[in-house]
Amino acid sequence: MNNYASIFTIITTLCIFPECANAQPTEQRVRDILLTSREVGGASFVKEIHSLQQQDNISDETMRGILNGIIMDALNKKEDPLLRELTGNAIRVVSNYGNESVRDLLGAVIERKNGTLRRRAVESYMRVTNHAVAGVVTNILTDTSKYDDLDRRVVYEELINSYQITNKKDKTTVISVLDNAVDRDIDKSNFVLLDRFLKKAKNGYADSPQRTCLLRKHTTHSIGSVTEIDKYVSSELSILLKKTPAN
Repeated sequence: MNNYASIFTIITTLCIFPECANAQPTEQRVRDILLTSREVGGASFVKEIHSLQQQDNISDETMRGILNGIIMDALNKKEDPLLRELTGNAIRVVSNYGNESVRDLLGAVIERKNGTLRRRAVESYMRVTNHAVAGVVTNILTDTSKYDDLDRRVVYEELINSYQITNKKDKTTVISVLDNAVDRDIDKSNFVLLDRFLKKAKNGYADSPQRTCLLRKHTTHSIGSVTEIDKYVSSELSILLKKTPAN
């Protein structure tokens, strides 16, 4: 009789107070949201985290602590698809709660991880540091033994995106950094990204001897594997040479 009474009490509670059935610790609810990204599409989990925070009156400090904990936990674990999705999404969201602790943690991810998690951390690190090119970011651009062309590409893309909204002084810095990078980076895909940007953003670059030399350098490609990038380089060089007076 007591067992039946207990079951009746539980059922009654769930019917009258359905929110009790869904009660979960905040951290678990955050984890659940971060793992539904494929279902809700894109980065809408960022909005869902913000909605949860408003709905439950969760402070920025608390949310930062939860996200930092998820990321820190992954540093010492072997990656699998589920962990990569959870941690990668936490890294993306935590840039909205940036402070020194977030910056340092993202730096640790960049140092100790690679692939998708590292690149996501580079993206968030740059946003937390207002796209400053120093320290970790400088290492990514210069240490080719540790960081690859995709790591550098994230830095380039973040700087290009920031250029649209930054002040004049910072625009000059972005152009200077990317102008140096276009001379150094041997990856053809990265060169095309940089070339397209500098052609519009840097005065005199489009028709410069510097660009002619770079286009020539990147015209080589493997036999039988002409890509759209190859076609871009060849086309731009052809246009440039037509503008150049014959000696």
